Amino acid sequence: MASTWSLSFQQVQQASPAAADLLRLCAFLNPDVIPESIVTDGAAVLGPTLAAVGEDSMLLNEAISVLRRYSLVKRDAEAKLLNMHRLVQTILKDNMEAETRRQWAERVVRAVNATFPEVVFENWAHCETPGWYGITAPGL
Repeated sequence: MASTWSLSFQQVQQASPAAADLLRLCAFLNPDVIPESIVTDGAAVLGPTLAAVGEDSMLLNEAISVLRRYSLVKRDAEAKLLNMHRLVQTILKDNMEAETRRQWAERVVRAVNATFPEVVFENWAHCETPGWYGITAPGL
């Protein structure tokens, strides 16, 4: 199974570097509820490829479509949430070099911080959106 997903990831990387980076991002978030707002609101801190994707909904839809084509993520378009299998996350992180893992973990933390920069009462409803809190630290 791990070999199949690794091969799928290689094909995604060739087909769409943006989709590959989106998958790397998702590897460090709660796999069950990954809000698309992490990409759109945190675009500026996610590196050059995802910055463009986060600023253009068409590019985001294309990247997600590539990942769905390879069954690497599922999407709830109405709720604007993604989810992925925990094993896919593990395989992705295990195949990253330590420096790459560190870089993506930092990007995810910065993106979550950009999405929810201030803890004030007015932001509580937004912060209760399922999944926003879902940074996964194991395997850094």
